[in-house]
Amino acid sequence: DMRALPFVQESGELGCVFDLPREKKCDVASAATRGDVAAIDRLLAQKCAAAAGATTDEHPIPPIVCAALQGHAKAVTRLLRAGADPNAASHLGCTAAFGAAQNGHVAVIEALAGSGADFDKPDAGAVTPLGIAIENALPAVVDALLAAGADPDLRSGPNACPPLALAATQAAEKTVSTTLPAAMIRTGAPVLDES
Repeated sequence: DMRALPFVQESGELGCVFDLPREKKCDVASAATRGDVAAIDRLLAQKCAAAAGATTDEHPIPPIVCAALQGHAKAVTRLLRAGADPNAASHLGCTAAFGAAQNGHVAVIEALAGSGADFDKPDAGAVTPLGIAIENALPAVVDALLAAGADPDLRSGPNACPPLALAATQAAEKTVSTTLPAAMIRTGAPVLDES
């Protein structure tokens, strides 16, 4: 990524110099975004300050979230082994579980299972990972979240919609498979909203 840096020439005219990107010595977030496990290992070996999980001004999203958003399960696993917080969140409340659920990355959800990841933690808009998976019509992700321990009764979103009601509505609108509500009923989700 090249940046154009404007400046004023001696003549008073505006000029432009191009600034080429510099190699970042401790850029774990970029390595995680690329899924580059070898680079993550190199950076961890260098004991970078932001190595396993901290954010920086340049990368305000935790490395584990960067990897999860892109579906890099091996990078997520490596960061977890290095001590990354499985519940670290971006400024918008996006955790690794939420990012994986939103983008359909079942392998990342499976990598997070057993790590202490909170599969019910909502984002800043009060949407849970299960809620976003249902909204995005991702039945395989719904199954993975339920298998990992997501609460099928936990309401999601600004309207606090029960997940089964959302899934049933989407099935009726033919936006998701009708097997999605059936799978949720098998896990014990209530069929009727009693509120």
